[in-house]
Amino acid sequence: MLALPATAGARRDDKPAELYAPADGAVVKNAVKGLKVDFTCPAYHPDIYDFIINEGPDGYSLTLSTSPDVDQYGALVPGGIVDVRPAFVNPKLEGHCGSDVNQRGETLLPREPGTYYWQASRTCQTYACPGGIEVSFVNKVEVRTTVCSALRSQSAGARSALGKAKRSLRKRPRSKARKARVARLDAKIKTLRQRQRVVYECRR
Repeated sequence: MLALPATAGARRDDKPAELYAPADGAVVKNAVKGLKVDFTCPAYHPDIYDFIINEGPDGYSLTLSTSPDVDQYGALVPGGIVDVRPAFVNPKLEGHCGSDVNQRGETLLPREPGTYYWQASRTCQTYACPGGIEVSFVNKVEVRTTVCSALRSQSAGARSALGKAKRSLRKRPRSKARKARVARLDAKIKTLRQRQRVVYECRR
């Protein structure tokens, strides 16, 4: 559970955000649909005026990176960033937020298995906080299965099934059912490859 560090010039009466999950050093076995992120997103003043208040999730966002490096304001540097999402209120837990979803229903998304670093942040005026942003500490997370590794596994299974179907087609009479199965497997493999390369930009 980590809080946003105190930032020079920010209002001290605003409650900081606290990171809950994934905890620092956590291992996530399945992130095919993204990471299930949980953090508090209390209301805060985006500038020095009392009458302007951002209610969570307004002003909050999440960043996922392959690098732990941060800039002078403590924010993860652009070079390693793989995903940035606005925050979304958790309807089941008052005062908590998570990651917004994309059109496919995925949350903050690591593409490949490996080590990642995530961070919560909230925007504020430059005269209220340096850089116009307040950031949390960085949580490290190990991800085992991702959308890309899952797609590769499905593709390998489909290729194996296609090979068997083609061998069967050569050995036995060419029935419409066998030809149709080969065609379906061919189409499935093409779809999986397209999702890997075009949709998710997987490494291979």
